[in-house]
Amino acid sequence: MVSWLAVWPVTTTLSSPSTATAKPEESAAEPRCWVQTSLPAWSRLIKKTSLPPALIWLSSEPALVPKLLAAGHGVTVLDLYLYGDVFVGLADDSGLRQIKGDIRDPAVVEKAVSGCDAVIHLACISNDPSFELNPVLGRSINLDAFGPLVRAAKGAGVKRFIYASSSSVYGIKDEPEVTEDLALEPLTDYSRFKADCERILAEEREPGFVTLTIRPSTVCGYAPRLRLDLTVNILTAHAIENGRITVFGGSQQRPNLHIEDMTDLYVRCLEYPDELIDGKIFNPPFPR
Repeated sequence: MVSWLAVWPVTTTLSSPSTATAKPEESAAEPRCWVQTSLPAWSRLIKKTSLPPALIWLSSEPALVPKLLAAGHGVTVLDLYLYGDVFVGLADDSGLRQIKGDIRDPAVVEKAVSGCDAVIHLACISNDPSFELNPVLGRSINLDAFGPLVRAAKGAGVKRFIYASSSSVYGIKDEPEVTEDLALEPLTDYSRFKADCERILAEEREPGFVTLTIRPSTVCGYAPRLRLDLTVNILTAHAIENGRITVFGGSQQRPNLHIEDMTDLYVRCLEYPDELIDGKIFNPPFPR
């Protein structure tokens, strides 16, 4: 069995995720063009080898942990558990270790990374409105804690670090397809700090410490801890509850990615050969 760590954020959103009446986010910080990627070709290049022990830092998204356990990974979760027990039914799984704590606490981070070989870092305050409620808190979680966490992982012998950035780092583009080689033009602190963390991770890259940055688009679909402030999810909730949906704007183009595809990708990111991903940045694929 291999070892994983799932670290959940200090908080994912500072408001309740249970409402279905919020306006979908359509800020100037969001790209209005489709995001193009070269990731699909990876599926043909996966080596059939044993999976490495791994450490995973998760956003508040329990949809990933069962897939990691099913793939034979041991999983350690570091979380504040603000939303209670999100792993009902998994507590007795011998492959799951849960740690209650804060990613800004060096002692907790050191304990969490100990004995792990890989990190998937998704932990942050995860949208502009939530971030703007308390910018000081947001910076402490989304930026200030990142460098120490990366260095703690290196010090613990972690061999692979996968960082979930955001497609919002591109800003607004006129190109019909937004590819990884375009300049970053982040428009908010949330997206600027995402770009800053990409740079920090690149600076920490060295032989034996493989780094990979993923820039997800807006994730949609059902999950045990789904958010209902996201476009597809809230429109679906409106259709079910109200029998109609309200479109705000209508001229925007917005990439979306299903949670099942996103979590499948994170599992696969542990399997790709080092030479295919080391130091690389990719937009996740999405169905057209």
